[in-house]
Amino acid sequence: MRHYTSYSIAASTCGALLASGSSCTVQVVFTPNATGAIVATLAVSSSTSGVAPASVPLNGSGILASGLATNPAQIAFPVVAAGQSSTAQPVTVTNSSSYAISSVSLASAAPFSVTQNTCTGGLAAGANCTASVVFQPSAGGSTSGTLTVTSSSVATPGTVPLSGTGFDFAVSITGSASQTVASGEQASFTMIVAPIGSGGAFAFSCGTLPADALCLFNPATQTLNAGVQGNVLIEISTGNGSTVRLEKPNLGEPDVAASDAARPSSGGPALPRALPLACGLLLVPLALFKRRKLFLLIFLAAVLVGGFSSCTSSGGGTGGGTGGNGGGSKTPAGTYTIPVSVTSMGIAHSLNVTLTVD
Repeated sequence: MRHYTSYSIAASTCGALLASGSSCTVQVVFTPNATGAIVATLAVSSSTSGVAPASVPLNGSGILASGLATNPAQIAFPVVAAGQSSTAQPVTVTNSSSYAISSVSLASAAPFSVTQNTCTGGLAAGANCTASVVFQPSAGGSTSGTLTVTSSSVATPGTVPLSGTGFDFAVSITGSASQTVASGEQASFTMIVAPIGSGGAFAFSCGTLPADALCLFNPATQTLNAGVQGNVLIEISTGNGSTVRLEKPNLGEPDVAASDAARPSSGGPALPRALPLACGLLLVPLALFKRRKLFLLIFLAAVLVGGFSSCTSSGGGTGGGTGGNGGGSKTPAGTYTIPVSVTSMGIAHSLNVTLTVD
């Protein structure tokens, strides 16, 4: 009987003679000296003339208990907004055994995926390959997964624990999303912003507004921690009159009320800047008429100063206070749907409020 390096005879009852009709047994042990399929033949022969030899095919496969080492040992991704992709994180796979490893493959389940993968074939002893893993959450919240490295040559796969947090948020109106006001008055809505998975900084804006309307938010921006809801006051003024509140900052809208403040008030038209000088020139003939020129010139100078002050005070001043021009335009009557947008970390969510102006 013959055997090969990976196969050996551990025990045998087959002696020098085997009587007619008798049998004997042989125990064969498989000790692979390589990975993968190993084929051999157990040959049985006799020195007796006329007895044909017999053979038994031997089939085995060498496999390692382990041998796929990974670096890093685990990957924790930073916070990623829902629908976006993280920066690819590299992974190195090394054959840590003394044997060749065939058919290496990598796999992971969503929201993690394998990219830039060079681990698509075999690895010689001590060789390595590389790949990258990305995190692509579809929703807010914490999640975990595993990068698995397998081969038909290795019994125990290599693994890399994966973890990441997706960021998202929800917006809603508390109370009624529809209000009716008289033209020139102000409507107020309260919006709730609720982060999901992680905190974030939020910005607000209104979409298309009706004529002569102004949209303001309080606060103008907001930063919230995870699990903390924020309340935002949406104020929509339906005219540039006294109902506009300048203390409420407005994102992306011109400062209409501040422009009104620069105009003259409705109390009367402003006098030309040259009027104070004209008041003083009226006194020139008086100076020429009198003989005591020196005295009168001094008197004239004093009068000119007083005339400048009195003429200036007689002109109209600019409007003051936080109100706008009381005679400003007002939003026409009608029902308007106004979109409100909230953005953070590249995500935008919108809702609508309905404004009816009488």
